[in-house]
Amino acid sequence: MLRLIGFIVALLVVILGASFAYLNFGPVPVDLWVRTYDVGLPWVVFLSLALGWVLGILSVTGIIVNQLARIRRLKRSVKLAETEINNLRSIPIRNAH
Repeated sequence: MLRLIGFIVALLVVILGASFAYLNFGPVPVDLWVRTYDVGLPWVVFLSLALGWVLGILSVTGIIVNQLARIRRLKRSVKLAETEINNLRSIPIRNAH
């Protein structure tokens, strides 16, 4: 069911994007400080979204790498603690009485 809803939402986004591109394909001046280009508005919007997506992923990469390293350290610590608990369980209890 969730997959069907996701498909319908994706289809609606594609339809809205295609209709936007069809209705607004006029040229837009894009000034890159050195030169100015006349590009279709849908291309400007698409490239801006793609560039924002790439920059967003690059900005989060350091955090993700740090979290993965922390997860590895914690797993190592848990494994060591489990080994120690198993060793302590195998030692017989001596009665002081």
